[in-house]
Amino acid sequence: VQSLAFINLFHGFSSSWLVYQVVQMRYNLWRTKSPQSMRWTDHLNCFLVSTPISYTCFLCFLACTEDLAWDLLIDQDYVPLVSQNVPAPLQGLSRSVMVSVLMLPQLAHYFLDAFIWKLGPQNP
Repeated sequence: VQSLAFINLFHGFSSSWLVYQVVQMRYNLWRTKSPQSMRWTDHLNCFLVSTPISYTCFLCFLACTEDLAWDLLIDQDYVPLVSQNVPAPLQGLSRSVMVSVLMLPQLAHYFLDAFIWKLGPQNP
């Protein structure tokens, strides 16, 4: 089981690093060719990939937020150990909707994997 965890971690690291490199390259190209067309969201994204540390911190923030939402709203494995004022887990339709929303990062991950690992002229 530990070897599977290592493979999963390595897979996530390599995917994240590849995304970082490609996005940074494309933003650098965009900044040199037509910086006037960049919106504020593009500048924010450009900042997030400006260094590996900012990119990693942002990914860790997203991962911790997602994990906290899963634990607080659905599972309640760890949050009740830390606090006694925990709302009851969601039930019924609201639980189904929240599980669907929270599983979107995993779904996006699979679609990104299908794109990331196809190298060619359109996807360096």
